[in-house]
Amino acid sequence: MTKHLAHHGLSWMPEYKAWSNMIRRCTNPRCKDWSNYGGRGITVCERWCNSFLNFLEDVGEKPSIFLLLERFDNNRGYEPGNVGWTTSKEQQNNRRPIPKNYKCSRCHSVGHNMKTCSKNNGV
Repeated sequence: MTKHLAHHGLSWMPEYKAWSNMIRRCTNPRCKDWSNYGGRGITVCERWCNSFLNFLEDVGEKPSIFLLLERFDNNRGYEPGNVGWTTSKEQQNNRRPIPKNYKCSRCHSVGHNMKTCSKNNGV
């Protein structure tokens, strides 16, 4: 399969979107999620960074449309053996803990993040 087809002929696949977002989070400092990925040293292995087909060969197609791309060890990068498809619930259980002295960027209180902030929910 040609490189052109691999990037454009398969771009409709949900796996392609996951691959593209993975690359963006780890390589683009303008990405809103950069600080949690590339900004803290999370990388994409060269084999995947340069080829969607290599990524697809190593990770496989999603067994279900409801699964998300997950790094099993959050301190390691996107690489064979550290990535798979998991449910949203499994992914939430695999998060880094919020430091006790973390200050919410929305309300400036300590101990929670902007996603769980009560000001976010209109409370």
